[in-house]
Amino acid sequence: MVIMGCGGVGSTIAAALAEQGHTVHILDVSAEAFRQLPSSAVDSGQIVTIVADGTLEKSLRRTPIEDSDLFVAVSGLDNRNAMAAQMARQLHGVGNVVCRIDEPVKNQMYRDLGLGAVSATSLLSASVIQAARGQ
Repeated sequence: MVIMGCGGVGSTIAAALAEQGHTVHILDVSAEAFRQLPSSAVDSGQIVTIVADGTLEKSLRRTPIEDSDLFVAVSGLDNRNAMAAQMARQLHGVGNVVCRIDEPVKNQMYRDLGLGAVSATSLLSASVIQAARGQ
């Protein structure tokens, strides 16, 4: 499994997948971001950190993307996430691709293209509305 982006979301996903027994390769442009990861999972090799830009072909080739069952793009930038997700799907044939696209209009567009697009904005908005209704 390959994840691009090791912020709060990416590090949480990586830790959860590693805890389930998966090997996770995670890319981020900042080595500082990897401090959020559980050191035991990194030390054991369950989480492999790579300082790289996941929107670049040479960076993706530093991961086992060709053999990956899942590619997740959850950096803080919609355009970078969409680009990396499309590369994973189109160039590397990853079947299960999920990307964070917070802008609702773009989110639907990428869903229509067959990418698993998730919007924190939409999820949070729906949760707030549900809470306001007392549910």
